[in-house]
Amino acid sequence: MSTWLITGASRGIGLEYVRQLVTRGDKIFATVRNPASSSSLQKLADSSPEQIHIVQLDTVEPQSIKAAAEEIDSLLISENKGLDYLINNAAIATDDVPTTIQSDRFIDVMRCNVLGPALIFQAFLPLLERSKRLGGPVAINVTSGLGSIAENTGTISTTYSISKSALNMLTSHQAHEKPDVITIAVNPGWTKTDLGGARAPLEATDTVRDQIEFIIKANKQDSGTFRNRDGSVIPW
Repeated sequence: MSTWLITGASRGIGLEYVRQLVTRGDKIFATVRNPASSSSLQKLADSSPEQIHIVQLDTVEPQSIKAAAEEIDSLLISENKGLDYLINNAAIATDDVPTTIQSDRFIDVMRCNVLGPALIFQAFLPLLERSKRLGGPVAINVTSGLGSIAENTGTISTTYSISKSALNMLTSHQAHEKPDVITIAVNPGWTKTDLGGARAPLEATDTVRDQIEFIIKANKQDSGTFRNRDGSVIPW
């Protein structure tokens, strides 16, 4: 039984991670900002109480991150386990261009999409370092193809794109500082979720299936790279 932490698990890609990992028999710590309003996640947890633990975590509040890490640590240490996989999935999007960037919104997005994953990595690092996964623990920063400068995606979702480029750089720095943790920026692709919208070509079930298949095979050579959901390399 592997152990997973999924942020932003109340809907979309995060919720689909929980659905698919349950069928693998793994243990999942599903974090959400407001557990009381996460009805779909709660139904899953009620059906698999030994596997799914819902934990309150607000990715923009350092004290909330610290409290969540302490709660999960107490549960894992009682079983002499660490955290095998960390999936930094929670994010917020924008629909702006360079000339319509708004300062307050820009700061909110950067706090959630970049600073949040940085602080979560810090808080959960001791748990990752206790992992018994062969090859080492894995930390995934869920990014976007819009974060690739080389692919030149134009002006779409400018603030969101900037935040994902910054998240990619964070991933590289994390991999260099902590080489024993396999840290990868993974692009799930444009997916039909509340964030991706109804026009997106990918279903959450398909992208999460591909991501899990890649992640469980990840090794040290993958660390510090920018990958598609199937593991193929994306140019920075």
